[in-house]
Amino acid sequence: SVVHETKWMTPVPAAARQSRPTRSNRLGQQDIFRRVGGPRGCRNWPLIPAVYANRGVASLPRHPVVLWSDSASHMAASPITPIDSCAYRPVLAAFARALRRETHVMSRSPNLLWQQLYNRLQWEEEPVAYSLAPEFARRNAPGARPWMQMRTRHHESSALRQTLEGHTGAVKGCAISPDGSLVASASQDGTLRLWDVVGGQARVTVVGSQWGVSGCAFTPDGSCVVAGCADGRVRVWEAASGTLRATFEGRGGSVDGCAISPDGSLVAAASSDCRVTVWDAATGEERSTLRGHTNTVTSCAISPDGSFIVSASTDGTLKIWDVVSGTERRTLTGHARMVLACAISPDGARIVSGGGDEGTLRVWDVASGEIRAALEGDANSVYGCAFSPDGGLIVSAGTDGSLKIWDAVSLRKRAILQGHGGRVYTCAFSPDASFIVSGGLDRTVKIWDVPAALGGAAAGGHTRPTTACAFSPDGSIFASASRDQTLIIWDASSGAARATLAGHTDAAWKCAISPDASFVVSASVDTTLKIWDAATGAERTTLRGHTKPVVACAISPDGSYVVSGSSDKTLRIWDAVTGAPRAILAGHTGEIQVCAIAPDGSFIVSGSADDTLRIWDAASGTPRGVLSGHSMFVNGCAIGPDGSFIVSAGADNTLRIWDKASLAARAVLGGASPFALSPDGSFIVSAGGYGTFAIWDTATGALRRVLKGHAGWVSACAVGPDGSFVVSAALDGTLKVWDVASGTELCTLFLPAVAASVATHPFRPQAICADHSGGVYLIDLHGIECGSTAVTPATARRPTAAPDADAAEERHLEAGRSAAPTPARRSLDRFRALAWLPVLAAPVLAWRWSASYGVTLFVLFHALAFASFADRVWSKPQRLEKLLWLLLHPALGTGVLYIVYREWRVMWLAVAIGFLGGLLLQFLLVPLLLPRATALLLDNARKR
Repeated sequence: SVVHETKWMTPVPAAARQSRPTRSNRLGQQDIFRRVGGPRGCRNWPLIPAVYANRGVASLPRHPVVLWSDSASHMAASPITPIDSCAYRPVLAAFARALRRETHVMSRSPNLLWQQLYNRLQWEEEPVAYSLAPEFARRNAPGARPWMQMRTRHHESSALRQTLEGHTGAVKGCAISPDGSLVASASQDGTLRLWDVVGGQARVTVVGSQWGVSGCAFTPDGSCVVAGCADGRVRVWEAASGTLRATFEGRGGSVDGCAISPDGSLVAAASSDCRVTVWDAATGEERSTLRGHTNTVTSCAISPDGSFIVSASTDGTLKIWDVVSGTERRTLTGHARMVLACAISPDGARIVSGGGDEGTLRVWDVASGEIRAALEGDANSVYGCAFSPDGGLIVSAGTDGSLKIWDAVSLRKRAILQGHGGRVYTCAFSPDASFIVSGGLDRTVKIWDVPAALGGAAAGGHTRPTTACAFSPDGSIFASASRDQTLIIWDASSGAARATLAGHTDAAWKCAISPDASFVVSASVDTTLKIWDAATGAERTTLRGHTKPVVACAISPDGSYVVSGSSDKTLRIWDAVTGAPRAILAGHTGEIQVCAIAPDGSFIVSGSADDTLRIWDAASGTPRGVLSGHSMFVNGCAIGPDGSFIVSAGADNTLRIWDKASLAARAVLGGASPFALSPDGSFIVSAGGYGTFAIWDTATGALRRVLKGHAGWVSACAVGPDGSFVVSAALDGTLKVWDVASGTELCTLFLPAVAASVATHPFRPQAICADHSGGVYLIDLHGIECGSTAVTPATARRPTAAPDADAAEERHLEAGRSAAPTPARRSLDRFRALAWLPVLAAPVLAWRWSASYGVTLFVLFHALAFASFADRVWSKPQRLEKLLWLLLHPALGTGVLYIVYREWRVMWLAVAIGFLGGLLLQFLLVPLLLPRATALLLDNARKR
């Protein structure tokens, strides 16, 4: 094996090595060779990453012995003295593991080689850690480029071999070739990709359907791949060349899963039209159509002997069908809700099924139809499942972003594989059971080592997505809250977990730490708050009183009281020592979204789904004022450091700065949540357009600059303790640090998953980041000094134009500066919003009748709703917004109709008729009916 893999590994001539720094300069990758891999770098380790970064990460060998052999051949011809092979075998093995896991990052940003490798290798034992020390010292010398060091481990299982990245949509299906050399992945981006298991590169990429590819399977000889597409067709491609061999026509519904018989003679497809269709693989003729399910068929599998087919459906049942006769043998009932996945054991005697009813996994006896084993209450829907080749293990994929390996007989949990950044849709065992392949919402394919998974420990930390994180005011600790119903208290110096706080019966939604770091408060969906001792992790008291989920909480500056906001439309003030309620703040007519306490603790501000903010007296709980102006619910608020102004963010994509004394809006800014207020209150950072965010001056409301660099929407942001830098996270999975004064990007870190929240240390260049996979990371910002370029009201640069923003971006951000809508306008907006309800309700109500009624109602309501919104469309001054409004309504209606009927042809016909009808009604409904309705609303507004 080693000899075969090293045939192409030839030593590089000295002349070529000497020319690499120059060539890397031309490629913009000089950081790899001059600073990491060059002869002037650390002599102990840099040759290994330099060699492979220069060659290209796609060609990395997958075995430490092969890596050593290849590195040794390069070092033999190197001017640097070769290192001892026996002593450095652990170093090479560690580099091999780290490089495999960072392949997807290196392919996009090779200049981050040192940072990404160090963040993995720093946890290794000697001599790996020793080999990193000299380069670490050089990287942290004065004047060195900024970079980010993770002080907590990656939230992923040690069994993760590699991440394959390239899809631009969720990965819905995967399969492994019979010889285990190729992995096929089907994605919602409409493509099917074939990956090399050893090298990790995509060998073949084919376009299946513009609507998405949802399932795939290899033929028994591995020469072809079968894939089910959302356009209702099943396509067959050659695995070697990607040539389309055959297309099997469906009957209209999208194909959600497919399977091929062990002898390769039959192809079966599970369809959204409640049927399973079976074709002859050689001729493409339809053998049979299996009818019996009453809702979408989500998955199907063919038995090892090819005698029967199993199908799973959202009607909550599984069915066993006879392949020869096409008749139903048996119906398996037991799932409380939809069944999303199924698989047959290698001996054909058992079936495993996964459901959407709180994570049920069931093993059935094929002969009797009885349940052999059942797992209840795992709290996660199961989207995929598979048997190991020997039938002894089962792997399942769920909504919590993890895979679980179970004993196939007892359903005892054997291992948890964590590493995906979102729900996992598909999984498969390799033919020799040495690895597992999975794909998910994070658009990646991951390869897991099974022996390492069974023998290793699961990733520490949270087991479900995190919802919040916060530093203590003194900077000694930080806390994180998660959907796994727990909180964790971490040491801010070492990054070690101090205590896990368990006690909530539902997701922990928010958390806050007292000023002296003596206690932590958590707010939960279980309608309670809890006060925890920060030193011991013990529960001090439980605050009960809210009748719906508690979604916001804050602690007073002196630590004497706690404020909570709930979906029950009330806020409550609690005594932090005794837990007794002090006051109930009622007045909002919508669910509470956010709350904040003034720096001096004298008043409280709350934001609600009723589009308003309210100011409350903290001592008495009496209302002080109402801030009205947002046209949609308020999802963020902050109070200036001197308490003189309030900043709010609304779902209407505006930021508003309010004067606390007069309750008037000082400025209306373009932007959206998330946003962050600088510690000195001089500027605001807010999310802008795609991949951008803006910096606004709080005194004048002027736009200082627009920062661009992310390849996705900004999901979280925070300002450094002195206002000199900003930390932002985006949906592209990156964390970036920006200089506020110049607007330049200082450094970038690739995260294992998308960040849900970000916070900065109160006085150090340090940040914490909590992501959607359950990971919590303490990050040191090397090369960034607090106080060096702090932005203050006196020294802030206030350009008249945003130098980094083009005219289009400027107009987009300035669009939110319009005056606040009047009550009449807001009432009219609500009236128009009701037009969407029939569009959503018609297909659902018609579900119980027939498709003809549903389509008829949909066309009618679609036309009415479009006509009512057309008036708003034509009145918009921006052309882009006109186009978006025109497309948004048909897109939503199309999606709803597709979910209900899964018939593309009928759906598009209904949308087209509704669209044209709406244009006609526009000239009747708007001129005749809307003026009367508007007059009535204006009169009602005057009375109010």
